[in-house]
Amino acid sequence: MCKNVGQVYLNERTGEPEWVTVRTGFLGRRQTFVPLAGSHRAGHEIQIPFDREAVHAAPHIDVDGHLSV
Repeated sequence: MCKNVGQVYLNERTGEPEWVTVRTGFLGRRQTFVPLAGSHRAGHEIQIPFDREAVHAAPHIDVDGHLSV
């Protein structure tokens, strides 16, 4: 479903990965936030416990966009 991880966000307290962005939308022009809770690694892939609709409904930014406070 999700082809490419964009950014990895770490927990500031533990330093552990907590969120990633994945490229979604037409031609992968959006980065959608996906929590890593409940996910696992399978080779070079990250398996997430969310379906396509949940990922597409999640908060996102344009690939060249910026996060506001």
